[in-house]
Amino acid sequence: QALEPPYPLPFFTYKGRDCSIIRADVIANDYVEIPGRIVYRDLDSVWIKLSDGLLRLYEVSIDGERLPAPEVFTAVGYRLDR
Repeated sequence: QALEPPYPLPFFTYKGRDCSIIRADVIANDYVEIPGRIVYRDLDSVWIKLSDGLLRLYEVSIDGERLPAPEVFTAVGYRLDR
């Protein structure tokens, strides 16, 4: 993790709600897809296309509640906003 509270965490918008990234890994990969798109889900994480790789997202915070990413992001193909 790059930052931990009380510092602001990296965030994005999903369905109009601000989501903070609690735990994630960046994976170097030449996967071809639109950045911001959810490309894969497994039992532990959600994979999101970045401009130069993939973000493997394990845990997020929405409205102060910590949640496993696969519980929040239930479909592949959705595009996240900044």
